[in-house]
Amino acid sequence: YGGQAVKPGYHVTEVKAGQFSALDCGANPEAWSEMFIQLWDIDEEERNHMPAGKFSAIIRKVSDHVRLEATAKLTFEVSDGKQP
Repeated sequence: YGGQAVKPGYHVTEVKAGQFSALDCGANPEAWSEMFIQLWDIDEEERNHMPAGKFSAIIRKVSDHVRLEATAKLTFEVSDGKQP
């Protein structure tokens, strides 16, 4: 993001899902589902990049409580603690 790689110590801080409906300026309706994954991109000395299995486990845990659409647009929101 922004020309830089995510640091090995990143944390998944939040997963959000939503269904959106809109009407554009030409009166054309549209609807979509979107999932937002927030990452806190920090350096932590003894951490490596998160294994895919751990990331999958986080998403599975979220899906136990939040309805996630398989076809949802996926957006990552990243902050280094100073700016989004």
